[in-house]
This record gives sequence, C-alpha cells and structure tokens, in this order.
Amino acid sequence: MDALEAGQATLERERPKAALKHSVATPEVWEGLDLDRRRAVVESLVKAVVVDRAARRGAPWTPDRLEVVWWG
Repeated sequence: MDALEAGQATLERERPKAALKHSVATPEVWEGLDLDRRRAVVESLVKAVVVDRAARRGAPWTPDRLEVVWWG
C-alpha cells in the first residue's frame, strides 16, 4: 500500500505540470478538452475562489462578489 500512496503523491505533485502542458492558448483548444482536462487546467492555475459577503441581507447575488486567488 505504501507504494500506491507514494505513486499517488507523485501524481498529485506532477498534475499541475501536466495540466500546463495542455494549457489553453485558444478557445478552440479549450473546447477540445474533456471535462477532466479542463478541471486540471483550472486547478493548476486557481488556488481558491472567495465569495465576499453581500452588502446587505437579502441582496441579490452578483459575480462581483467573487474573488479568484491565483497560484504563484
């Protein structure tokens, strides 16, 4: 089991590099990626997404409340 865990750890470390090899240079490339590859690209670039509090209770949600935290 230790060998499997070590292999998994290696794959987790290498995943961002692999995702960047398939980086998206054009919309056509992005459209050609399957969901798993799109997810890997996003996970390699985005560290977190923070949702800010609403200005007041009951205020409608707007995308302006999202803050992307990038790796790097």
